Amino acid sequence: MSHVIRVLATGLLCMFFAAGPVIGQTEAERKAAAEKALADKAAADKAAADKAAADKAAADKAAADKAAADKAAADKPPALNNDALYSKSLAALTMLFVVAVLLENAFAVIFNWRVFLAYFSLPGVKTIIMIVISWLIVNTFGIDVMASLIAAYKSPANGPPVDPAIISGPASRFITALIVAGGSAGVNRIMVALGFRSIRTQEEVIPRPPVNTAWVAVRLKRNRAVGDVFVKIQTIGPAAGNPSAPAPIAGVIRQKRSQLSGLLFRQVDRFPPNGGHTVLPDTIYGIIVNGVDAGGKSLTAPEGETYVFAPGAIVDVDVTL
Repeated sequence: MSHVIRVLATGLLCMFFAAGPVIGQTEAERKAAAEKALADKAAADKAAADKAAADKAAADKAAADKAAADKAAADKPPALNNDALYSKSLAALTMLFVVAVLLENAFAVIFNWRVFLAYFSLPGVKTIIMIVISWLIVNTFGIDVMASLIAAYKSPANGPPVDPAIISGPASRFITALIVAGGSAGVNRIMVALGFRSIRTQEEVIPRPPVNTAWVAVRLKRNRAVGDVFVKIQTIGPAAGNPSAPAPIAGVIRQKRSQLSGLLFRQVDRFPPNGGHTVLPDTIYGIIVNGVDAGGKSLTAPEGETYVFAPGAIVDVDVTL
């Protein structure tokens, strides 16, 4: 019995001392303790939320990086997914691009030479010259990029590479020469198509008249005229509201092909020799050609003809004098 009483007394004393600090606290102290507990809980909740947000951001970034890598792999041609093959192809095309740029700049001196332009039509002669020079460069320096690319594509992934010399021949060298003759713009288009470059440069296009204008040229067929002939273009007025205005001309369909000499050399019987004289669309023009015959008599043609041109039209007017 006395043992039980001692145990109960000990338990009561322990409970008294444990509850003493709480029982002895004032109302303000209890309130401060409660606020501190709430603040600690809020801080813990914020830290947990920040950690969750950071984890989500890291997961989103990893997903975005994986999507970008997948897209890059999808955009790259299947054959170029091999990094070694990709590097060899890029090196070969880069060398081709550099050679094309060097040739363009080297021959710009000739192609921009005033004497050359006076006798030759640049679009017609330039192609022939560049093909011949490119063929000489390819054979002299052994620049057979076509063979190098085919060898790289045919090389096994886990075996010895194929020697380009085995594939190289007149056909591959001629194709390489044609690519070089096409200039840096042509090589750039190949690099864009294969995924090596994403930025396209401005492509060379057939000369066209400026926006909202037209080109007109006069081609002379001499019958009686001798010496210099003068081309006169007169602006009569707007075609709108004029019932006598002819229908706008959009173009000319020729009965036969142009002569080869006219494509290679400057045309002395045409004004202007290349391109066209810029005129405004939907405007009435009078075109007159004046000259003299062997006896000094004045010649004029055509008589009373007026013309209206559509926007973007390229028109050659044939005149016999």
